[in-house]
Amino acid sequence: MIARYVLQRFFGLALLSGLMLGAFSVEAQEPLQDPVYGGVQTYPQPTYPTTSPPPKEEPGFAADFVTGFASFLVTPVYGAAKIIFAGLGGLTGGLAWAFSGGSTDVANKIWRPALKGTYIITPDHLAGRKPIEFIGR
Repeated sequence: MIARYVLQRFFGLALLSGLMLGAFSVEAQEPLQDPVYGGVQTYPQPTYPTTSPPPKEEPGFAADFVTGFASFLVTPVYGAAKIIFAGLGGLTGGLAWAFSGGSTDVANKIWRPALKGTYIITPDHLAGRKPIEFIGR
């Protein structure tokens, strides 16, 4: 009972003093009249210098040819490693499924990262426009 009285008094006074401070700290101002046009004068918003990224340049024929040829050379090596990784992950997930009594939750925690991801390297991967995901999400 006493605590309730103290809380009401304290919060009531705090609320009252906040309202009083708010009432005295805000001053109303009349909008200024524009002498030329007769309307309400508005002030322009300040402008800040913006830094925009430089325009993207389209790659030329030579750059496309180089990244295409590099992806042609890299894909068999990377793809073979990814297929071996996925195959071992598939077998491991199958064994985990069998030893866990047929729990697909356990197997999926192994299968998803192993089987998903990037299998073929494209020129977009080499240019950095797409991420290379060896271990899938």
